[in-house]
Amino acid sequence: MSIQKVTTIPLIFILTLFLTNFSVAQSGEGEIDRNSLNDLATSSVVPKKTNTETIGNPYIFDRYIQGTITLTNGSKTDVLYMNLNVYEDRLEYQDNDRIMAIESGRVTSFEFYDMDKIRIFKKGYSAKGLDSDEFVEVYGTGKASLLIKHEVSLQENMPSYGTATETEEYIDDEVYYIYNDGETSKLRRLKERFILRELDNSKALKSYINQKNLDMNNVDHVAALINYYNQQNS
Repeated sequence: MSIQKVTTIPLIFILTLFLTNFSVAQSGEGEIDRNSLNDLATSSVVPKKTNTETIGNPYIFDRYIQGTITLTNGSKTDVLYMNLNVYEDRLEYQDNDRIMAIESGRVTSFEFYDMDKIRIFKKGYSAKGLDSDEFVEVYGTGKASLLIKHEVSLQENMPSYGTATETEEYIDDEVYYIYNDGETSKLRRLKERFILRELDNSKALKSYINQKNLDMNNVDHVAALINYYNQQNS
C-alpha cells in the first residue's frame, strides 16, 4: 500500500472512557440510543502534537464512515459515523462536534458500511500472534472464515538541522488467519497452497479457483473461495 503524505491539523479530540461501574439503560437484545451510549462515558481532552509532519494514517479509513456497534449486553447502536484507530486500538464515533472513544472490553463486534461492502469486525479468535480480546476483520460466515488482523506501527524521527519540525510515519500491515471448524491458524501470507492447506485442499476447491479465475493474493477473491467452501459444507 502506498503511503501518502499529509500534514496534521491541530485538533482537540474528546475521548470517552467507559466508567468502571455502570449500568446500561437498555439490557439484552435491542438497540441503544445515542444518549444512552454517551451516558456510559466520561470525557477527557487529548492534546495533539504541534510542529509535526505526519506521513500515513493511524486509522483504518481516512474519514469517519457509517457503521454500528454491538455491546457485550447484546444492545446494538443506531447508525453512527465511526472509525477505528488501529494504532491506539480505539473504536471512535462522532457525536456532533465531539469524538467519542469506546472501551473495547464493552464491545462484542462492530461493522462499517464501506460503499457497497459491509466490513465486519469481531473478537474471540486465538492463534499465534492473535489474542482472543483482539478485533479482527472477518470474511465469511459458516464453517470457515478469513480473518485479518490490522496493525499500525509508528516511527518517529528527530527534527532536521535548522528546523523545529518533527516527522512521524504510520506504517500499516495486515496479518492473515484462517478460521476453520473451530481452529484458527496463521497464514504465512496470502498464497493458494497455504490457504488450501487450512481448508481441505480438495480438487473441487482448486477447480473453483481456476474456473472463477481467482487470485489468492486478493482478499476479495479469497473471501469468494471461503464462501464457496462454506456452501459446500453447510
